[in-house]
Amino acid sequence: WVSTQTEQPSEQYADHHARLLEGLADSIRARGLSGTTVADVVHSARVSRRTFYEHFDDVVDAYLELMTWLGDDMLKDVQAAIESSGTTEERIDRAVGRYLERLDEEPELARSYWLEYHLTGERGMGSAVTNTERTAELFGRLAEELRAGEETRRPPLPFEAMVMLTGSIREIVLHQFEHE
Repeated sequence: WVSTQTEQPSEQYADHHARLLEGLADSIRARGLSGTTVADVVHSARVSRRTFYEHFDDVVDAYLELMTWLGDDMLKDVQAAIESSGTTEERIDRAVGRYLERLDEEPELARSYWLEYHLTGERGMGSAVTNTERTAELFGRLAEELRAGEETRRPPLPFEAMVMLTGSIREIVLHQFEHE
């Protein structure tokens, strides 16, 4: 027999999960991903190693979840900025501005994402490709929305162009981090 209802995690489980992710973020801020251990995370989160392993397979597993959550949150902010009122140029300026503000709000986590993500190996590669595709899809939807009000209707940009735009932004950010 399979239940069709999904059990909600207990309040304690959810609290531990959030504390572990915050503990991981604290450790990354202090030591980067390469210097972070399970011991660092559980010390900061004030939970046991056993609790850590009830939630995650290892530090990389937790890191990928943290970065996915941060990326989702950032994309929501960018989307909200572009969906606000104003001219096309104002909306794009707000979206780019919000993106850069988000990087400035958590510089150590942003630096880790851009410069240490490769440390996640094959597991992270799939996630990185998914992140690039999601960002490219967002750019495509936003470009369509912004062009919807134009008098002269141009054909939509191909998905590959959106991937190139995403990659270009990545390279600009990487360049900035490497030359700080």
